[in-house]
Amino acid sequence: MMSRKHYEEIVKILATHKVSEALLFDLARMFENDNPNFETGRFMAKYIEIQNALQTKALNWNYKNNT
Repeated sequence: MMSRKHYEEIVKILATHKVSEALLFDLARMFENDNPNFETGRFMAKYIEIQNALQTKALNWNYKNNT
């Protein structure tokens, strides 16, 4: 059985690669079957949080390099 640490590392990788929503939900379903304590909402929220942080970082980098 995987733990929260595993899920956190997996979601970081997924967010970095901007995977599809369908893949996220398929993996979440698999994780729920693996671990009854897995929380799909928390997983999805973390994905969005990381995506937003990466996007903000990219925007800041572009701004700094274009001014």
